[in-house]
Amino acid sequence: MTAYQHIVILITVAGIEEARKIAGMLVSERLAACCNIVPGVSSIFRWAGKTEEDGEILLVVKTRAGLFPGIVNLVKKHHSYEVPEIIALPVVDGNADYLVWIDKETEMTRQIKIKMGDIELEAWLNETDTANKVWAGLPITAMINLWGEEIYFPTPIENGLENAEEVVNSGDIAYWPTGKAMCLFFGKTPASRGEEIRPISPVNVIGKITGDTELLKEARQGDRITIEKKEPAS
Repeated sequence: MTAYQHIVILITVAGIEEARKIAGMLVSERLAACCNIVPGVSSIFRWAGKTEEDGEILLVVKTRAGLFPGIVNLVKKHHSYEVPEIIALPVVDGNADYLVWIDKETEMTRQIKIKMGDIELEAWLNETDTANKVWAGLPITAMINLWGEEIYFPTPIENGLENAEEVVNSGDIAYWPTGKAMCLFFGKTPASRGEEIRPISPVNVIGKITGDTELLKEARQGDRITIEKKEPAS
């Protein structure tokens, strides 16, 4: 797969609302440039030793090959099937202008820096409404609070729930509406069950840390943290 820069992903889902939810999240989080929703697909398949036939909806996702692991994680988290279909097909050629457009629309353009003493990490914000408010409010400087392997700190941002998550991934950046706080997740919290990473209550995922999240383990209660926009390279 890595021999190809672009891929098309086929994902079947049970209903239109699930299709719209997954497609919207893939595009808003810049994991995909475009998702086509194709209704009226009739599928015949084997499941649990029986031949089944069911109506489904097909998602056709256009994206870059390097984003496939993140797409799999997101789809599996929000899909209603026990074993969802997520199949990537390589794009061997295409309209050069369209392929450039895919690259542009899946770039993590809103880059940020996270600074804590001598620690500095790079990250990006997605294009949800919550992330838009956070981006507009940067820079933010606050004092760190720790809750297990989660860093959280107050912000002046006010926003309600938006595609809120009860379980997140390591490296996720989120906004916690209840506490008007930003959260950085790098491991289990006191609310976690098993190996999952669970906030104290639902959060809006607004971005992702691209650096080494192990560095977050060096943070201490009361340390100063600054979130600021990364200046574009000259």
